[in-house]
Amino acid sequence: MYIVQFVCEIVKVWLFNLFVFYLCICVYVYMILTS
Repeated sequence: MYIVQFVCEIVKVWLFNLFVFYLCICVYVYMILTS
């Protein structure tokens, strides 16, 4: 039970970090293209 919760927390954090990472890349590319 605790292991499942632990894995779920890791997956949520990992997905959030991945989302932020891609968002930053998109913003960076947008800034380059518009400048």
